[in-house]
Amino acid sequence: MTTNKRRLLTAGVLALIVALFLLAIPAQAEETNVFMWEVCSENGTAFLLGSMHLAPKSLYPLDERIEDSFKSSSNLVVEIDPTKNQLMVQAMFLARACITNGLMLEDLVSVTTMEKLDTACSRYGISPLFFNAFKPWFVAMSVETLELMSMGFSPMNGIDMHFLTAARGSKTVLELESAAMQLDLVDNVLGPHGDKLLLLTLSELENSARDVGSILTCWKTGDAEALEKVLMKSLADDPELAPVYEELYFKRNVQMAEKVQGFLKKGGTYFVVVGACHMVGKKGIVQLLKDTGKYSVRQF
Repeated sequence: MTTNKRRLLTAGVLALIVALFLLAIPAQAEETNVFMWEVCSENGTAFLLGSMHLAPKSLYPLDERIEDSFKSSSNLVVEIDPTKNQLMVQAMFLARACITNGLMLEDLVSVTTMEKLDTACSRYGISPLFFNAFKPWFVAMSVETLELMSMGFSPMNGIDMHFLTAARGSKTVLELESAAMQLDLVDNVLGPHGDKLLLLTLSELENSARDVGSILTCWKTGDAEALEKVLMKSLADDPELAPVYEELYFKRNVQMAEKVQGFLKKGGTYFVVVGACHMVGKKGIVQLLKDTGKYSVRQF
C-alpha cells in the first residue's frame, strides 16, 4: 500500500472510530445552529439530535433548545439503551470481542503492530497483555477510547447517557437497534480488516486531538455540511472504504429513518438521539426524511 493510500485509509478508519465512540457536544449561543432538527407530520413530531458517544463534563449544560425539546417529548429514542440488561450485553460483547480459536492477538497481527501497541500501552500505563485475548478491531476501538479519555472525555458524560438518565420514570425509552445487531455488525465489518485497522489506529494516535477538534467544531456550530466533509472525505478519495461505509452508516440510516417514519405515523412526540454521523449527507437520516416529501423539516 502506498503512503498516500495508507493516509487516506487511516483517515477513514479514524473517522469511523471517532464517530462510533465520541459523544454529543452541547449547543452554542442562541444565534448559532445546533445539531438538531425538528421533523413534523400531521400526527407527530420528532426532534433529531446528532450525538457522539463520549464527552467532557465541562460541555454541560446543553443548549436550552435541546433541553426544552427533550422536556416537551413523551418518548426518548436511542440507538440502543446500554442501561438495559447490562450483564447480558456484556456477555454478548465478550463473546464477539474475544478470540475463541485458541490464538492470541500477537498471532493475528504483525510484529510492527505489536510494537506500536506496546508503546501506546506504556503511554496509558497499562500492560499490552491485557489485550492479548481480544480481536484486533476491539483493541483498536479500545485504544482510541483510551486516547479520548486522556483528553478528558468520558462515556458517562455522553449525551445518550445524559438523556437516558433524565428520562428515567418520566418518558418511554425506545430503541432503534439492538446491542446484538450492533456488535455483530462491527465484528463482521471490521473483523476482516483487524491488523490493518489496529496498525493504522496506533500510527495516527498523535492526530486524534486534531481529528476530534474538527468534529467538535462542526457540532458546536451545527454545521452538518462541514461534518459530512470531515467524515466522508476518505470515502470520496478511496473507494476501498465503500463497503465499510455502506454497512456501518448508509444501510443503518435507511433502517433508522424508516423507524422514525413509523413513530411519526403513530403520532406523539419523540426525542431521537443518534450518532451525528447518521444525520449528515444525502444518505443521512435528515435527508432521507426530507426526500419522502411527507414532513416539515427544519434545523434549530
